[in-house]
Amino acid sequence: MIDIATCDVGRKDFPEALHYYDQAFELEPSWKKGGNLAREYGNTLARAGQEAKARELFKEDSVNPDTRPLMLRSLAYLDLYHGHYRLAKEGLQEAVLSNESKRIPLSAARDHCILSIVYEGLGDTRSQIRELDRAMRLYPSIADKVTSGVWLVRGYARAGQVDKVAAVLDTMKKQTDMNNPSQASYFNFSEAELDRQRGNYAHAIQLLLLADQQHRSAYILDGLARAYEASGDAEQAARWLKTFQEEDAFGWEPQQDWLASSVRLARLNLKQGKKDDAKVLLSHFLDLWKDADPEILLLKEAKAEYAKAEQ
Repeated sequence: MIDIATCDVGRKDFPEALHYYDQAFELEPSWKKGGNLAREYGNTLARAGQEAKARELFKEDSVNPDTRPLMLRSLAYLDLYHGHYRLAKEGLQEAVLSNESKRIPLSAARDHCILSIVYEGLGDTRSQIRELDRAMRLYPSIADKVTSGVWLVRGYARAGQVDKVAAVLDTMKKQTDMNNPSQASYFNFSEAELDRQRGNYAHAIQLLLLADQQHRSAYILDGLARAYEASGDAEQAARWLKTFQEEDAFGWEPQQDWLASSVRLARLNLKQGKKDDAKVLLSHFLDLWKDADPEILLLKEAKAEYAKAEQ
């Protein structure tokens, strides 16, 4: 039943997925008590419009010290979804301390990287780089250098730390199995991020298109939109932003970029004189972030673009 629920989530049939999750939990109630399965179930509740139930589940499961860090991360993603960065930061900071005290480097590094996304959104580049550097210190002790490498590459690239991106890539290259589609895609994405930072947009796009063929992910779609926009091709940038929006990046690292894609696409629409299209995108985003922390850069940008659309 869990396998069926997972397939339904992949098809974005969230009510049907919940039906099978509930049947599975009737057979084995312990599956609902923390861990990745509870996280997946909670995220499905949220995607089905039942955020209050998802939050209640994560809070209940956070009582268990063993599952608390994962549940705090899940709660943080719910907070970030609505632009509540200060709340998310508090939970992630506790999760980091817990994972570091338990000597779980992969989880601690992941939480540091998510914290860097929080600081990026707040415009605090110094703290953003500090969190990435703390994750980088854990990197040698992490077995999966590819997945964790992508977190670091994405973060350092956004912070303009080109040399650190290159250093992570050197380590990733030694472990990446280019015959594994997912790993090959992640590695090509990471190389493309370096190329984009160096202004080699054509090669970055070539690598990203290859990565998309190997294994599509939200990282790739976001990367293509950014690379095309940086190269001056607004039409292709808009095309990939629309494709990115159709992806479901809720509850993991690309989530905030996925949310920001509405504002980025609206900005491109305004440049093309498509005010009505821009207003639809921005109205939906601003409604989602109606109670967001006022200092977030993306919120300020969305309000500024909406003012332009109103003119």
